Amino acid sequence: MNHTPYSECPRLETKRLYLRPLSPDHEELTFQIRSNALIRRYLDRPLMQSRAEAAEFIDWILEGTAQGKYLYWAILSKTDNSALGTICLWRFNAKRTAADLGYELLIQAQGYGYMREAMAAVLDYARYQLQLEWVHAFTHRDNAPSISLLRYMGFDRHDKSHRLGENITYSKPTGGLPDYLERIGLSPNAQPDLNTIQAAHLHSIPFENLDIHLDRSISIRLQDVYRKIVHHRRGGFCYEQNQLFAWVLRTLGYEAQLIQAQVYSPEKEAYGPPFDHMAIWVNQPEGPMLADVGFGNASLFPIAIKDGATAENDAGRFQIRQLNEHEYLLSQWQDDQWVPNYRFDDTPRRMEEYAAMAQYHQTSPESPFPNKRLITQSLPGGRRVTLTDQELKTTEGGQKQVTPLDQEQTFEKMLLQHFGLSWPPTPR
Repeated sequence: MNHTPYSECPRLETKRLYLRPLSPDHEELTFQIRSNALIRRYLDRPLMQSRAEAAEFIDWILEGTAQGKYLYWAILSKTDNSALGTICLWRFNAKRTAADLGYELLIQAQGYGYMREAMAAVLDYARYQLQLEWVHAFTHRDNAPSISLLRYMGFDRHDKSHRLGENITYSKPTGGLPDYLERIGLSPNAQPDLNTIQAAHLHSIPFENLDIHLDRSISIRLQDVYRKIVHHRRGGFCYEQNQLFAWVLRTLGYEAQLIQAQVYSPEKEAYGPPFDHMAIWVNQPEGPMLADVGFGNASLFPIAIKDGATAENDAGRFQIRQLNEHEYLLSQWQDDQWVPNYRFDDTPRRMEEYAAMAQYHQTSPESPFPNKRLITQSLPGGRRVTLTDQELKTTEGGQKQVTPLDQEQTFEKMLLQHFGLSWPPTPR
């Protein structure tokens, strides 16, 4: 069979490895991988029985490569040119902005960091040459080495997999942490501490609900959130912002968990329902911290989670009180008294637990978000700018200035002037 085979699959290399397009020369490697029960124990596929099957498989890959379906590499050692494993990109989406990642190593090649090296090269190629936005990987929930590898490489678990059975989904934005860091004004190679990164996020990314007023359903899938906030330079509400920020913290090596909170309404003198708000619990050697970039006027820095802890910064003065064994209250000093912001608990949560309330805040007349357009952002030096349908409010040095808006054109002008967004803003 004639192909224009490996022309679309480039030759890559790393410090210790060659990545070469799969070819008939790799028949023995393919057979060793696909006939080994230990390597295949987490895959629901029959073992290969002969080298003829390996040759047939390679021919199928080459045909798919020529059609743009696959990019499939053999991993070879630079030391002696011995074959170590394979890695591939496949199942590209229709827009060719995302693909699945597959990888396998021979038993004798495991434990030396080869796959980390090979995966880094493939992810760089996916980002810079293919300009993919996302790479997904599916692995068995009991495959601890594979899960550890994906986490090390910056993949984050997606609980809402479209797959059934024992597989779980991990996904990684190919721009990854560097693109996010550039989005918030830091060096792409920075290793910021908690205070630095939370303040940079709040000074760069606004809290906003604009999509709701364009009848656009707001997705809380991490890949959609990343695209909206990082690629399209938008803001979002708590389920978007704190989900993204938790992923960032975990990628930086912090132990960060999503937690639920119930926002206090001064008008109703009552707290909202569970999962009314999303916040982040960060475990630190000195004790847990509350991180939050999705609450409008949030503290610029994380706050220690302990009874009586206070924090004062350009965003205001904050206090945490312990209510009982598992619940806490965050308050802010306003008008010479502590006013509750929200109560939260210490139970780690999963994204699907927030889905109902995320939908509620987009559609319910009881939610404040469908009632008016809102976009607000903290700025360095204790400044804040807030735009609604009715007014533009700026705060500086404790002094507030309110400018009423007389027409739609004024809203659009202020949105562009203060937040750099046109109306309507870029869709997902």
